[in-house]
Amino acid sequence: MDHSPQRTRSNVAIVTGGARGIGFGIGTCLAAAGYRVALWDRDGEGAERAAAELRRGGTTAFGMRCDVASYESIEQATQRTEAELGIASLLVNNAATRHRAPLEDLPKADWDEEVAVNLSGVFYCTQIIGRRMLGAGHGGIINIASLGANSGLALRGAYTPTKAGVLGLTMLTAVEWGARGIRCNAISPGIVASPGNADVYASDALTAGRRSFVPLGRLGTAEDIGDVVVFLDSDAARYITGDETNRLSGFPGLSYLAKGKPFSLPLPFLDAPLAVPMPLPILAGIALLAGLFLNFTVWGRYLMGVGRNEQAVRYSGINTDRVTMTAYVLCSTLAGIGGVLFAAELNSIQPASLGEFYEVYAVAAAVLGGCSLRGGEGSILGVVIGATLLRVLPNAIGVLGIPTHIEFAIIGAVIMFGVIADELVKRFAARRRATRQAG
Repeated sequence: MDHSPQRTRSNVAIVTGGARGIGFGIGTCLAAAGYRVALWDRDGEGAERAAAELRRGGTTAFGMRCDVASYESIEQATQRTEAELGIASLLVNNAATRHRAPLEDLPKADWDEEVAVNLSGVFYCTQIIGRRMLGAGHGGIINIASLGANSGLALRGAYTPTKAGVLGLTMLTAVEWGARGIRCNAISPGIVASPGNADVYASDALTAGRRSFVPLGRLGTAEDIGDVVVFLDSDAARYITGDETNRLSGFPGLSYLAKGKPFSLPLPFLDAPLAVPMPLPILAGIALLAGLFLNFTVWGRYLMGVGRNEQAVRYSGINTDRVTMTAYVLCSTLAGIGGVLFAAELNSIQPASLGEFYEVYAVAAAVLGGCSLRGGEGSILGVVIGATLLRVLPNAIGVLGIPTHIEFAIIGAVIMFGVIADELVKRFAARRRATRQAG
């Protein structure tokens, strides 16, 4: 099987955003495979330094300034590339930018810049260079997308929607131009360390944490992505188009646990069956196991006894410290499972404050479930209902058009009324028991 570039092509490759990081890694791999390489970047000097490094290895390469957000800049860069190297047979749309901000605080200027570079830039390059490829009757386009295009990356501004648009443009290009000799594919890099995300790997702890998600046990490199680019443009991939390669992701199983929908329930008042998210059967399973443990095992009864009257249990000869530690281990394990599912759902664990509100939700769910910060006893069913209610509330607030800045006030009011109702029910039940005993 031949993984070399297609011999019928001119083997000229253009890599946008090629001055550093994944772009330069792609350029390095293409140069090693025998391509003549043009590195385009907004940092023209950086692009030329990168090209000079490739030339030292014996490759024909040059770098130049090109702003992919500008149609005119791309046309000028294309003309110079053709004068220096010839018509491109491969275009790698790698250039991208991103801004970190909550969606509600994202400045319009940042949104506009990300759309211009990450999405419009891909379209501009595809159209301008694609016209030349169509004229030649062959060519390859590879778009660098992101895992966040499918699952979302919190606090990353327009990055997720623009990368989702890149996947859509990839499919459109493959469908429209496939029969005319142009193949178009996308690569969604997984956990890859590069200068563009150096802040994510600012500490050994963060690096080790991210590495633990990768089955291969190491972070990806720019060259790992470059090797995939070379393969996708080779004869070995001649029947592949419109494909998205998730490189080094390691997340499919976790993503399914967090966002999968294993089955649907037909409901008479809905036009379509209700898809049941995977976390629901997971929650039901944990609740069932907790019920069996607490009610039908010795350690479970010990645990319930410690919760009701630790001093009495201690006097009966039971090691309450060991029981308490068991409770902490169980709770920490369940919290860890919840944290992993949360990270898999959002496909992000940054910044460190992300998801702090879930701690508040957990406490509130326990209170609604009948538990009390004073040590009162709740019920498993009550906690499950409380947790469900607290996830439904924010969605209901959005659907009803209630201002989001009073979301926590509404949740607090629901908790307060829930606690009051729980206390009234308990007092009513106590009076009934007292009446029956007196009778």
